[in-house]
Amino acid sequence: MLEARETVKDRRVLDLFAGTGALGIEALSRGAASAVCVERGARECAVIRENAERAGVAKNLTVLAMPVAQSLSSLDGPFDLVLMDPPYDDPSAISVTVDALLAREGLLSDDAVIVVEQPSRNPADLGGLLIEELTTRRYGDTLVSLLSPQTRTPESAREETA
Repeated sequence: MLEARETVKDRRVLDLFAGTGALGIEALSRGAASAVCVERGARECAVIRENAERAGVAKNLTVLAMPVAQSLSSLDGPFDLVLMDPPYDDPSAISVTVDALLAREGLLSDDAVIVVEQPSRNPADLGGLLIEELTTRRYGDTLVSLLSPQTRTPESAREETA
């Protein structure tokens, strides 16, 4: 889905709630320029590093062992692709994290894509955020949504049409 949109090759990737790092490592194996994986647990971060070594992409991967909310203030953007797979038991994690990504000037490139994986039974409420839903696909109990930051506010869009 991402390769068809040409959102991986030569892009800077940010993998939030990285777990084993599978998404960031996969992006690197498909030609991403670099990736940053953020995962709070030290044990999980060691697994990410080990997996990156095995995949031969460790030199282009940075692993940050800290909570996602804390990491956003210390990251150097812009990122072109953000991958998010937060714990399903924290329904607010998606909206809070997307809002924080959008609020941080220079963290996302103008054509950034945010990929969100979430449970289909209880999807996040993203109303009120300045994002556009590019597509959403359902895979069993999982929804995968591709989002794009809006480049203008609803107020400026109304002013242009007036």
